[in-house]
Amino acid sequence: MRMAIDMMGKKYGQLLAISPAGRSDSSKNIIWVFKCSCGRLCEFSGYSVRSGKTIDCQLCSRERLRLSSVDHGKSNSVEFRTWTDIQSRCHNPNATSYPRYGGRGIEVCARWRDSFSAFLEDMGPRPNGMSIERNDNDKNYTPDNCRWATRTEQANNRKNNVIVTIDNESKTIAQWASHAGIKNGTMWYRVKAGYSGRRLLCPVREGSR
Repeated sequence: MRMAIDMMGKKYGQLLAISPAGRSDSSKNIIWVFKCSCGRLCEFSGYSVRSGKTIDCQLCSRERLRLSSVDHGKSNSVEFRTWTDIQSRCHNPNATSYPRYGGRGIEVCARWRDSFSAFLEDMGPRPNGMSIERNDNDKNYTPDNCRWATRTEQANNRKNNVIVTIDNESKTIAQWASHAGIKNGTMWYRVKAGYSGRRLLCPVREGSR
């Protein structure tokens, strides 16, 4: 028999684990008593809560879903898909992208976790060609850390970007390549080859990089 996971005193979503309450007859999972942030006590399987399938009591869950669908009329919109995607990547351990988000501690703030309407109010409609971006990739999905951004802006925000300074001006390799009208690969080649200064920005001659 697998050793039971101790959840006592830990918070998952809106649920605080209080004490174990036996095993489920059907799945044999440990049932725990939780206290929801609304103050209600409820019982769920520990696995259901740890996996992110259950994040609050039944009444709060129904209200959250109701509020998420009231009046916005956007359940098939790109904004709604974005909202559900960030929930999954941060709070569902079974999601393929979870290790890069929830797996390293990134969460969706309580305001957005509880309401799509709040997310839409804070972010506004998504402009064409853009997707959600965090200003600081080590911080959570919150109104003050998120914006709609182009792919180029997102690429420039990645941790593995190399910053190059030319004439006292610093840009990423992608930004300098765009500025000079050359390919990113060409800029990378020149940086690795030891080029520096304005030499990095020289036009590409035919038959060369």
